[in-house]
Amino acid sequence: IIFVSSNGHGLGLFKRENKRCTETCSVIISRQIASVLKGLIPLSEEKLVIKVGSDWSEISFEDYEISFRNVEGRYPNWRAVVPKSNNLELKTDTKLLLGAIKRTSVFSSKVSCLIKLSARYDKLVVSAQDLDYSTSAEETIPVEFGEREFVIGVKATLIQDMLSGIDDDRSILSFATPSTAILIAPEKQSENEELTYLLMPMTIQ
Repeated sequence: IIFVSSNGHGLGLFKRENKRCTETCSVIISRQIASVLKGLIPLSEEKLVIKVGSDWSEISFEDYEISFRNVEGRYPNWRAVVPKSNNLELKTDTKLLLGAIKRTSVFSSKVSCLIKLSARYDKLVVSAQDLDYSTSAEETIPVEFGEREFVIGVKATLIQDMLSGIDDDRSILSFATPSTAILIAPEKQSENEELTYLLMPMTIQ
C-alpha cells in the first residue's frame, strides 16, 4: 500500500507491505477526509477495512463506517519527481535538527519562511534573516556529511512538518544540487515500511 500526498512544494511518501492486497487499485481522497481519518484511526487498535469503488469509497472499523466521494481526475505522476541521483548524504540527530530549525526560523522572513542550511564535513549551520526587521539567527549542530561544502535554502515550516513525522532518532537528508529536490527519511526504516519526504528548495538571495 502506497500513500502519497503533495502540496506542490513538498511530497510525503509512505509504503507498507501488505500481502492481503490481491488487486491493484488507487483512489484520491480529499484533505478534509484525510483529516477526519487522521483523528479517528489512531484511537482504534482494530484492523480496518478499505473498500474502493469507482465513485465512492468506504472505510470501516469498530463502530465507524465512513463513506466519501472519490476526488475525480488523475493524480500527478509523483514517481517522476522523486530524484534518483541524490548522492550527497547528511546524517544527523532528528530532534537536534528540528530544534535548530524551530529556533532560527523565528527570525526568518514572515513572508517566505526561508532558512539556509550550510553543511561542511561534520557541521551544519542553520541560519535565517529578516531584512525588513534587521534580525537574524544562526545555530550550528554536529552532522555526518563528508563533503567540503553544500548550501541550500528551504522553507522552514515545511521541513519542520516533515521532521516532526519522523520517529527515528536520526534522519538522512540527501542532496544533488542546490536547485533539485531534497529527500528526507529516517536513518532506520521500520520493518515492512518506508517513509520518505521530498522537499523542493528555495532560492537564496
